[in-house]
Amino acid sequence: MWLTARIQLLDKQVHHSLDDGDECQPVTSWSLKADWWRDESGLGENCKTGQLGRALSSTRFDMPKRKYDPAYIKYGFIAIKHGEVLPQCVVCMKSLSNAAMKPSLLKHHLETNHVDKKDRDQSYFQRLGENVKRQRMDKTGQIYQKGAGIVKASYEVALLVAKNMKAHTIAESLIMPAAKILVSHVIEEEAVAELESVSVSNNTVQRRIEEMSVDIADQVVEGVKSSKYGFAIQLDESTDVTNCSQLLVYVRFTQSNAAKTELLLSQNLSNTTTGKDIFNVLDNFFKQN
Repeated sequence: MWLTARIQLLDKQVHHSLDDGDECQPVTSWSLKADWWRDESGLGENCKTGQLGRALSSTRFDMPKRKYDPAYIKYGFIAIKHGEVLPQCVVCMKSLSNAAMKPSLLKHHLETNHVDKKDRDQSYFQRLGENVKRQRMDKTGQIYQKGAGIVKASYEVALLVAKNMKAHTIAESLIMPAAKILVSHVIEEEAVAELESVSVSNNTVQRRIEEMSVDIADQVVEGVKSSKYGFAIQLDESTDVTNCSQLLVYVRFTQSNAAKTELLLSQNLSNTTTGKDIFNVLDNFFKQN
């Protein structure tokens, strides 16, 4: 007898019965249940080459995703996420499919591929697992976290220099030597070498400040665009210490149900400072953003 799937009809208009010899009607809305049953009515013989048979043959069964159990470490496996949770062997670094996350299959991998390790205790695999996690290149790995910490420290030093309006060279000539002295006396001499990897040169500090200023400007523009109640601007033209005309534009908008006031634009007025010049500057800014 031909095996077919039990159909749960979701559309009332397609619920019908078939007699021997009837043609199969198209099933427009249905879902398959995982349990199978033996066909006693001959429906399968009539339909296995029709709409129902083709639908069944082309249907893909989505199996439920398996979850990682911390107890699987005794088989030498930890969890790794690539869209879905996969088991990764801490010995050979191989990742298996999600469907293979069963104690029997994980144990089979250990006993088949790592015979010399199958009698090791759980603490051994835990140590290997920690080493694997540190070597990962994603955000959970120690390499990424260390590199991210170095870059973050460089940005924070550049931000400190910008806030205090000091020369960019002060980071390399004063801040870094002072940090080394503090670390060598308070922590230990060996820790001073870790500071060498933090880049605080003149060019680096300048680049960091420029990148942060662009990011802040982008955040303000996005905040203005997403403001629920619109925005208001206040502008003023003034002259700086070099006798150059500067146009300053402040904007007030709402963000997270709170009013915020930020500097929206600061630009030189190279020629004249008439109302038309100011309007053209503002008009070009809003067109670009």
